[in-house]
Amino acid sequence: MALIALDGTVGDRLAGPAIARGADLLGRGPARNILLIRADRGRIFLPMLSRGVLVIAAPQSWCGAGKDPS
Repeated sequence: MALIALDGTVGDRLAGPAIARGADLLGRGPARNILLIRADRGRIFLPMLSRGVLVIAAPQSWCGAGKDPS
């Protein structure tokens, strides 16, 4: 999933709140206000939304699909 800070601030600030709700961090997204995670959407959606963060499904290409693992 992608966490998108709607105020445009750097997505790194979303790591702590996401981890506190059981998310695994996958990395940064294609824009500075996006953080990629793996999490239970039901546990993370409302708490992150209340922080001004949109939670959406991320394209596989953003999450490393098709990249050479070496």
